[in-house]
This record gives sequence, C-alpha cells and structure tokens, in this order.
Amino acid sequence: MTHRLPARSRWFATPALAAITVLATALAGGAPAQAASSHGWRVIRIVQPFNTNLLAIAAFRGSPAWVGGGTPAEAPVAYHLVRGTLHPVALPGPTPSFVNSMSATSPTNVWASLSNAPGGPVVRLTKHGWVAHAFPIGTDQILADGVVTLSPKDTWAFNYDVITKTGYAYHYNGLSWHRQALPASVDANSDTGLVSGSSPSNIWALTFVKNRYASLRYNGKKWQVIPFPGSLAPAGTTVFAREILAVSETDVWAPIFTSTKTGVGPVVLLHWNGARWSKITGKPPRAALVGPLASDGSGGLWLSASNEAFTKPLLLHYSRGKWSTYTVPTAGGKDLSITALALIPGSHSVLGAALIGETPGGNFGTAVLKYGP
Repeated sequence: MTHRLPARSRWFATPALAAITVLATALAGGAPAQAASSHGWRVIRIVQPFNTNLLAIAAFRGSPAWVGGGTPAEAPVAYHLVRGTLHPVALPGPTPSFVNSMSATSPTNVWASLSNAPGGPVVRLTKHGWVAHAFPIGTDQILADGVVTLSPKDTWAFNYDVITKTGYAYHYNGLSWHRQALPASVDANSDTGLVSGSSPSNIWALTFVKNRYASLRYNGKKWQVIPFPGSLAPAGTTVFAREILAVSETDVWAPIFTSTKTGVGPVVLLHWNGARWSKITGKPPRAALVGPLASDGSGGLWLSASNEAFTKPLLLHYSRGKWSTYTVPTAGGKDLSITALALIPGSHSVLGAALIGETPGGNFGTAVLKYGP
C-alpha cells in the first residue's frame, strides 16, 4: 500500500472558457431548477456563469444557508440561500482566492476560510457585513486550511507556513486570537473538508505523518496526532485521505479513496468510536470515494462517489452496516461533480453543491442540491 504525498498548492479552476460568450448571466436568485420530488435528491438552484465554483456550505435549521466558493473572475463569494433564492455577496479577499471551508453555529455566527489569499485569512459575518482576519507571518506564504467555530467565543482557524513547513491553529475567544504550532500540518491532498468539530473538546483535522495519513485531535487541552489503522487496503493500492467529519466525541468519520494500477480500489471508511479508529467492514459498493461527506441526521452518512470507470457520479448512503447507492441528478443534461455536503441541523435533510459538467477546462456553473423536505 502506498500513500500519495499531500499537495500544498491550492487548486482553482482556470477560466479557460473566458473566450466563450457567457450564455447566461448570474441572476440574483440563481436559475430555478426543474420541478422534482420534494424528498429525494434533486437540484433546487443553479448559478449559471461558466466556472462558478461553490465548494463549501454552512446550513441551519429553519434559517437561510450560506454556500461559498469563487466567481468566474476567481474572487471569493458567498451565496445566501433564502427561501430557495440565492443572493450573491462579495467577500473581502483578493483575486484570485476562493472559499475552501465554512463553519457556523447560527445565522449570526458564520465563518469561512479563503484559499490562495495572503495571510491565510478567514472571514466572519458580523452585523456590519463580512470582516476579514488574516494571519501573516513575516513575508512567508501562508495557506488557509479551514475554519471551525463552536460559538462566537470559540473559533479555530488553521493554516500552513510554506517556508517553515509548519502548521498552526489560531484560537479566537471573541476578542483576540492565540496562535499555537501544531504537532503536524493540516493537509490530506484536498482543499476542502480538512477540519471538523462538534464541541470545544472534539476538534479534528487530517494530516500526514511519516509517509502515512493520520488525524489530528484537540481534546480541549492539547493537540495530538492519532494515526489511522495500518493495512487500509491491499498491497499495491494507493490511498488518498479525503475529508474528516466530527459528529460527536464518539462518532467521527474519515473516508479513504483507493486506486490500483488497473482502476478503482475498495471503498474504505474509517470510524472513531471515542477510543480508536477502525475500518468499517461489510460489503461496500464497488465505487470510488471522490468527494465530501455529511451526516444523515440518524447516525449514518452520505458520501460523494463515482462508478469504477469514473464516468458517473454517485451518492452512497451508509447506515448501521448497510450501503445504498443513489444516482446524482443532472443539470441541463450534464453530470454534477459534488463539492460540498452539509446536514441541516436537527433534521434529516442535506444540502449539497456541485459543479456542472466539470472538465479540465472548467465547468458550466454550480448547482445547489437537496435531499429531504
């Protein structure tokens, strides 16, 4: 089994389609989706310009959600989803940069981190609008790895110093920031989903130590490295840590994408029970875990995947040892590449964001999806 080294460079789709006339402008509310079932997975809104990349979601029960990412001009943006209508809001950040993480506990405590921006900044929603907090270290290049908020007086921002190759966690107590060096840097070959937390004593991140993927955990007192189990996949398989999701102190998840010289490897899903990581057993579907995950609100998970040939996106559902496979809806006849999933707290409904017709040259915009009522 081999492990791919984590990439420190940050990705953003290059607008190769800029020479093409944009056929549809960005409506203030986004384009409406086609009529669909009110409970299964369906597209509820479309943001139409080419190369609109929405990559993160902050959801609330009974309140508007936020969906963050970047515009076709590669400027950071957040869309406020209010009663099915999307309202774009420009975020304070340079061009190029984009939202790679969002976290919130209420409509008045919403945070986002910006990738590709000097100082590895995070932005916070206040009554005066979005306000930026940057973390420069001399003239070093600082990369943002994510943000987790537990309350207005308890927020963590994570970044990486490219020059010293040091990972840092910054804690905000509502008034000021406190910096501490991490025992390992935050990264797992992914721009999104690197950090997650459910309480002040249960904050997690993905890392890479001694040529192996591992997890970082903050237990309320200190950060420590917790290795993943060995032998995640058969010999000759390459593994890629994808994202991490902390539901509670006894319920943390980490999906692993695997590949071999001949194609897709086995589905690997890791679970933390409060004491140790273990690999979920059973009969997983033959698919590739290629994207984000979210709680289903009932102890199970939704996971983004593709078929073995990488020709069709899928949504996998795991619950109490049982796997189910769902077809991802299309938009305008084009496949969707899911970039974000988030449970609406206190419900069984899930929101998603997905790039439309993604190719190496760009995409045809972003779709917002929903499962459940």
